[in-house]
Amino acid sequence: MDVLNMTADKGVPKVLLFLAEGFEDLEAVSVLDVCGWTEYREHIPKVLVVTTGIRPEVKGKKATTYFLSRHHDHAERLQALGCTPTQGPIDVCDRIISCSGPVQSVDVALLLLESLIGPEAVREVRRFMAGMG
Repeated sequence: MDVLNMTADKGVPKVLLFLAEGFEDLEAVSVLDVCGWTEYREHIPKVLVVTTGIRPEVKGKKATTYFLSRHHDHAERLQALGCTPTQGPIDVCDRIISCSGPVQSVDVALLLLESLIGPEAVREVRRFMAGMG
């Protein structure tokens, strides 16, 4: 999963979510759920999320991916787009956050929120998600 932060209309942070084939539903649901927690607090900015497939925006960047797929060679797809695949659970390169599978999607969503709304707001989102809000 790769994310690219852009500014949406009316100052609402906008996230373009690139999903690799195979885990789209699991990854998207985690990010949408975590970003959705921002709607429960008036003083935390709302985040708009748009989903799509792997895109040319990764050209010249580094990104990790799911290397164990029996059906898709995601590393080869990244290389074909001019991206350097890396090993590891999460990789951040410029404004692109990538992860090696759905198990990291909540961590990616929280990293994304931190870059959009700041660490204090993310601490509040974490507390709220844990039922301590």
